[in-house]
Amino acid sequence: WPSKVLGLEFWFGNVLYAGISWLGFREIFSLMRPYIANSGNRVLVASGWLILFLPNAHFWSSGVGKEAWLLFGLALVLKGFSSLRVNWFIAVFGLLLAFWVRPAFGIVLGSVSFVFVLADRNLGLKTKALVGLIGLLAGSLGIWKLSVMMHLEDISLASIQQFSASQLDFLAGFQADSEIPMGDYNWLQRFWALLFRPSIWE
Repeated sequence: WPSKVLGLEFWFGNVLYAGISWLGFREIFSLMRPYIANSGNRVLVASGWLILFLPNAHFWSSGVGKEAWLLFGLALVLKGFSSLRVNWFIAVFGLLLAFWVRPAFGIVLGSVSFVFVLADRNLGLKTKALVGLIGLLAGSLGIWKLSVMMHLEDISLASIQQFSASQLDFLAGFQADSEIPMGDYNWLQRFWALLFRPSIWE
């Protein structure tokens, strides 16, 4: 939207989106800091900070794309859950942002948040019942919306795999020479690609 609406240069969009992802990383860093710094475990400290420096996360979230907004939405959800009674509206906004940008991500994040709320001992039974009802309604609506967007005839593993294959074929049709053949990879190769690719030489 910066270039299309305001007539700005493409580089400005890159700077803007990199700034959005930086806000996400900064918030996650702020939330992690007290837990890691006071742990007294050097391995935990090193591995904790290394999570913030995974090259793939920075590569994909530093330019114009959905990933910057998703990272920011995730950071808002974590911020909200750090003090749910006070910042619950921040978590709700982060969930809505994630669902708006990428519905599948929003559903997964919402499911994890739903379980977290129900497991919170500081919330009363009435609050949990209300959240449970809202969560079930929102989850059902989200899954229905996702199935409509994906043109699924039914909600099954086979349908999702077929949709995934069609998406890979669609992306391969662009011939952008940046495709990673995830369908040909084993689970270890997929995990490595997810966290660390593209490599420096790519």
